[in-house]
Amino acid sequence: MPLGIVNRVSEVMGRERMSIAELARRSGLSYPTVYEIYHDRTGSIAFETLDKLCKTLEVGVEELFKYDPTYERPHRPN
Repeated sequence: MPLGIVNRVSEVMGRERMSIAELARRSGLSYPTVYEIYHDRTGSIAFETLDKLCKTLEVGVEELFKYDPTYERPHRPN
């Protein structure tokens, strides 16, 4: 079943040449939190976390996540 939400956080971080550790440090989020988001391994994200990501990366939510009703999230082993 398609999820519909495409996580583009890693693309934005790559464009900014920002590492997981740097984003965690600058945003105040924990390294594991940023790691899970970067690798698209999270099922939900708190608004507070989204706010910190947007402020730190200086982008809107629409740049970090995109809605595509046909998108099927790849299966990722734990």
